[in-house]
Parts: sequence; C-alpha cells; structure tokens
Amino acid sequence: MSVLAKGKYLVLEEGSREQLKARIVVCGPGGTGKTRDALRIAYGLTGDWKKIAILDTEYNRAKMHYGVNDPEVGLIGPKIPHMGLTPPYQWEKFMDALDICERAGIQCLILDSFTHEWEGEGGISDMAANPKKKGMSDFHAWRMPKKYHSKVLERILHSPLHIICTVRAKTEYAYKEDGVDDKGKTKYKVEKIGVRPQQSNDYDYLFDFVFMLRQDHTFEALKDTPGLFKDYDGTITMEVVNKIKTWLIDGEEVESYTDVKNQIVAFLQDVAKIYPKLDSHIKQIELQKEEEISLWSYQEVMDFHRQLMENKNLLSAIVIEYGKKNTTYADVIKGYTESKNKPFKTLTQEELSHVLTLLHQAQQEEQEQQEGQAHE
Repeated sequence: MSVLAKGKYLVLEEGSREQLKARIVVCGPGGTGKTRDALRIAYGLTGDWKKIAILDTEYNRAKMHYGVNDPEVGLIGPKIPHMGLTPPYQWEKFMDALDICERAGIQCLILDSFTHEWEGEGGISDMAANPKKKGMSDFHAWRMPKKYHSKVLERILHSPLHIICTVRAKTEYAYKEDGVDDKGKTKYKVEKIGVRPQQSNDYDYLFDFVFMLRQDHTFEALKDTPGLFKDYDGTITMEVVNKIKTWLIDGEEVESYTDVKNQIVAFLQDVAKIYPKLDSHIKQIELQKEEEISLWSYQEVMDFHRQLMENKNLLSAIVIEYGKKNTTYADVIKGYTESKNKPFKTLTQEELSHVLTLLHQAQQEEQEQQEGQAHE
C-alpha cells in the first residue's frame, strides 16, 4: 500500500476496499426465533459448527437448538462451543467472552442476549441506578457506566471475530387480519410486534445489519449498510446469509488476525531475548494472567505492542542494547543514523521504531543462518 504522506500521528495511504467481519444484530420479541436465526447466520459465515461459540445469558436455553434439524442448515451442531453467563451481567464478562473466543480460534461469536449487558442484573443500567438511589445526579450516575458500555462496543468493533448479537425487543400488541369466517367476515388475530430494541439508543452504530424479527419469523432490516434487503419480505434463509457473506468478502483479502498476532508475539519474544527488562515485564504479566503471551487475545497483544512502540525512552534503551550485542546490529544503527544525517540521540520515536524493525529483520536473518548451519 503506497504511503502518500506522514504526519506526527497519522499516515495517509492509498485506500482500497478490504474484506470485513460481520457485525449483525438479530432483534425481536420472545418466540420469534432470534437464537435459531443467529445460528443460521453463523453457520453460513463459517461453515463449521466448531468455529462458532455462544455466550448464553438465557440460562443455557441456546442449547435447546443443539441437535435439531433446521430446514436451512440441516442438523444444528450437535456440539457447539458454549459459555453460560448468569447474573450479575457485568460488562467485563462480555469482554472476557471475546478474549476467550479469540484465544480459542473461534471464528464467530453469538452474544445471546446482548440485552443483558444493558438491562440485566448488574448490567450498565443497573450500575447507573445504584448511585441515583444515593442522590447522585443523572449526569454523574451515568458517567462511568456509559464509559464501560463504550468499552464493550469498541471491543466488539475491533474484534477479529464475526459478531452476532441477539437483542430483545420492547413489544406491543396489534390486531392483524387473519382471513375470513364462514359468514365472509374478516377475522383478526393478536400479534406481538417488536417496536424498539432493548439496548442503548446508540448501540447499533457499529453494526452493519440490524434485523427485527416478526412473529411469523420474517424480518425487517432496521439497518442495512449495503442496502441488500431494502424490499425483502421473508425469513432469514441461507440465500440471505450468502448475500451478506458475498458483501463481506468483496474486497482485498486481509491478513488473518491470528497470523498478525503470531507475528507480533514472535517479534516481542525476539526483542525480549536482547532486552532482559522486557523479558521480565512479559513474564510478570504472564504470571498475572496465568497465560503465556502466545495465549493472550489479539487485542491484548496489539495493545502491549503499541505501548512498546510508542515509548521513546524504552525504544532507545532497546536499540542501544541491540548495538551492544554484535557488530551486525551496531552497523544497522550506524547506517540508519548516517542515512538520516543526525545523531542517535536526536532520533524521533517513529525513527527509533523503524530502527527496531530493521534490527529485528537482521536478527531473523541471523537466526535463519544459524538454523541453516545446524542442519548442514
């Protein structure tokens, strides 16, 4: 990708459409088939039940669908990775579900139901209600809960997984025509209608599709970013899912998040061999998390890497340590400073980051040579 210009914080590059991960909401009143339709979509996107996981806040009711024959996808499951979530529904638990699934190699996570994050016991609304009982103003009572809710939404947005959220809907009842009787008079039946998703008012900004299910299992697209279902009147079929999938994969193939994470982990481990303080820091965090760095989630690895590459003093110390190891690394540093025509001490954070990348490339070449000699 061609770089057009660089600033202090940003890089302007030529852009092109890239493949996307699904961000879908399946909403509706009780009994409209939210979980079943979420499973249909998940299977259509992955083609593998073992690559789908469910965070189940409905007392394991999602398992009712396991082993059931569905007219669209055939036998559901019968064994689909499952996480049961009981009250309290703290926001951290939803973050934890994402971390777990990313570590486990899951491709699609169903949050069933995402309503509990907002309205459930211990959820965001509950957090705001407790301070209000103590006389706190609405502004102060909601300040931290809204911040935590935003963290969950941002975490969903940046996840390498397909994310499907089922959301309950506020319901009203309406009369609907139901044919005619023996006397030719119109008959009516009472039907539940979903009128509003039970989530925050702005939760849907990060989703590309929001489907409101009706009692007859047909749906209305409340949000449809690519405009695929503007005039559609039917149920969620595999034809619907294939349209979504085609839209998601229309673009340049993006390197998998797993590959990117593994590359960053290898980079950090190599640098830690040169700079013992970084090695100690990583091991300390591994003890706290009770997990090796290779098992951290994609987001955790990327956050750690970003903090390293934005720390000028730490970068400088690491580069200096490389220079002490051997003449090859020292020559890399010398060559870069001469190309910039400036002393090492005046290198910027961005320049130090680039030097470290060059040093790591030299380190990899050195390791490959040593491995080649060992096999001779």
